[in-house]
Amino acid sequence: MTPTFSSPAEKQTVSRELKRLLQHSSHYLTGLVFSLALGFISFPIYTRVFSVADYGSIDFIQRILLLFTAFSKLGMQNSALRFFNRGEFEAHPEQGRKYYSTMFLGMAATSGIVTILFALAVRVSPVSWIDSGLASILFSTSVMIFLRALESILWSFLRIEERTKAYTGYQILIKGLTLAVICAILYFAGRSARHFFTGMIVVEGLIVASMVFLLLRRGIIHFRFFDHKLFWSAISFGMPLIVYEIASIVLDSGDRVLVRRYLGANALGQYSVAYGLSSYVNDLMIVPLNLALLPIYMRMWNTECAEKTSKFLSTGFNLFVIVAAGVFTLAFVGSHDAVHLLASSKYGSQSGLIPIIVAGLLIYTTQVFLSAGLLIHRRTMAMARALFLSALLNIILNVALLPRLGLAAAAIATLVSYCFCILWLARSSFRVLPLSIDFGSMGRAGLVSALTCAGHWLSSYLALSWRPSTQRFGQSHSMSSVSFACAARRCGRWKFPRWKADAMHFSGITPLVLYAAAILCGIWSIAGKPIVGFYYLVPLLPLQTLRYRLLEYPLGGSIVGLILVAMAIGVLRQRSSILPKTPWTRVISVYSIFLLISLILGAFYLDMKLPLPGTPRFGIWEDYMMMPAMLLMLAAVRPTRLEMRIIIILMCASTLLLSKSYFSVMANRDFSTYSEDREAGSMGYAGSNGLAAYEAQITVFLVALAVFEKKILPRLALYGIAALSSVCLMFTLSRGGYLALLA
Repeated sequence: MTPTFSSPAEKQTVSRELKRLLQHSSHYLTGLVFSLALGFISFPIYTRVFSVADYGSIDFIQRILLLFTAFSKLGMQNSALRFFNRGEFEAHPEQGRKYYSTMFLGMAATSGIVTILFALAVRVSPVSWIDSGLASILFSTSVMIFLRALESILWSFLRIEERTKAYTGYQILIKGLTLAVICAILYFAGRSARHFFTGMIVVEGLIVASMVFLLLRRGIIHFRFFDHKLFWSAISFGMPLIVYEIASIVLDSGDRVLVRRYLGANALGQYSVAYGLSSYVNDLMIVPLNLALLPIYMRMWNTECAEKTSKFLSTGFNLFVIVAAGVFTLAFVGSHDAVHLLASSKYGSQSGLIPIIVAGLLIYTTQVFLSAGLLIHRRTMAMARALFLSALLNIILNVALLPRLGLAAAAIATLVSYCFCILWLARSSFRVLPLSIDFGSMGRAGLVSALTCAGHWLSSYLALSWRPSTQRFGQSHSMSSVSFACAARRCGRWKFPRWKADAMHFSGITPLVLYAAAILCGIWSIAGKPIVGFYYLVPLLPLQTLRYRLLEYPLGGSIVGLILVAMAIGVLRQRSSILPKTPWTRVISVYSIFLLISLILGAFYLDMKLPLPGTPRFGIWEDYMMMPAMLLMLAAVRPTRLEMRIIIILMCASTLLLSKSYFSVMANRDFSTYSEDREAGSMGYAGSNGLAAYEAQITVFLVALAVFEKKILPRLALYGIAALSSVCLMFTLSRGGYLALLA
């Protein structure tokens, strides 16, 4: 719903602050436009000067430095924003001097200590941990941790003082000088990562020195003004934000480490380019917005009422969603040609990742609005928890999917993790500062974006593939502006199957329905109803050939595992344990560990690779432990009597479908002679012996269940399904199945 105003004065206040937000955002946007323009100049230079592997290594080193810079800051750049009080500092200048001295000197001390420890750790690390070339560059660039920590507190001073023009000037200056100095060094000294970082150190050192000199001239920085009480208050406020910032970095950059580990340096370079271009698109939105928004709504909260702050944030969020839909559409339309124009053709194979990454980044950008309540009420631990869980989810998804899907897995993990993070932050923040969301405007913006993307999809498929990239880039944008609904398929990495239906079977609709149901059941399980995941998995597990058809869709091969993960998250959200106290918990846990250790010992004995996540042998262990995991998960969910009845009904239905499929296969078989060619119907690769094992188990289970069933019709139904299963077992010609039934 759209926020309403109780009085003209209230509306005027919100309008005035929105104008101030737009004014400050325009200053930040001006600087960002110049910075991005310089970035668009440097990006093609770097991607062409360095090889794909070298470009990936440079990005990898920058991510490592960013992580340790976050450690060094201890969240004090956020404390500087929170503890600034313009009115008090104007009335009592000595309080202002204490504030500036404590924040700056405290940051210098913490960052200096972390920088020294990092350099020492890199120097003494064995080669098995960090190769000598990488260690040498990390040691020489460790000073950047100290410089960037000081930069962050200096930027915070400019932001909180609302000196947007000065902030913009410094940003443009540092970007331009960095490009000029790096290009000069690369030209005269050679093309290497070490020379690249040398240029960055020189420029950032000069900028920090000049900003500190100007700060000292104001007479507000001195050791005697350092306030220990304020310092520890700032640390206590910022400490939870360390977890928040580090988790945010892991969420944003952790996939680089895993991509390098699983796919190599070349793949890392490809992904770094795709993510870099996506970040350029997102920076146009988040940087000016985030820099201008926080000081304004913090001032409104301190000087106005909570209701006005909520309405201001609600209006801003609703406007942002509309703009974000347009930005995503432009990214979808121009991703392929942008890679070829701004990078080079050697990076063009992964251009399809950009729309996925941009969507995730834009969704995450909404946190500047949706998590405002948590920041205002200093509930930084809730923010840190959301980022930590999202980062953990991102790592799990990358470990599970990178070996199977390649670079697409990293992009999908980013999107899913950001969606999870925003939902968690919004849920927590709305409890203390609810916002009014205009879902109608969001739906209309999404529909227009979808129709425009569909139009571009079709135009690319039909007519534009033969044109040169510079001409195609402009023409595809103009053609995609005509929004219309049509059946379209993208000629990319994932090709969604067309529907093929006849009078008897909807062979194309069935897997699509199953895939959509998996998404809905996964979301429902996370939202607090994990039993829904069982409703989906129980009938699907025996019908393996039906599951094969989900392989055509993104993550279709990991549906079972992802549903189990969603159920585990739902159980944890109910504050329950995913390892319930049952007689089987310890047995299954010990058995699973024993099997994994056996695989590891076997790897040493047979001189094979260790069974790490993503390897075939680890995948076999995962499949083998799937059923025990479901047993423990069912115990953790604690289904009611009604829910257990539903599960049994679904088991019976899947058994009927499996038996029917087997009879359809056996109808054309001649049993006059014996043959080893025994198909298993919907049981798939498990074969006739696997089908026989299942039919024997389900027959015994249904007969035992029928004995205790008091109602006549359900009892007859159970006996009937058991009889049908025993007949199927007979035709499998499996001696092991026969013995299993008799036992």
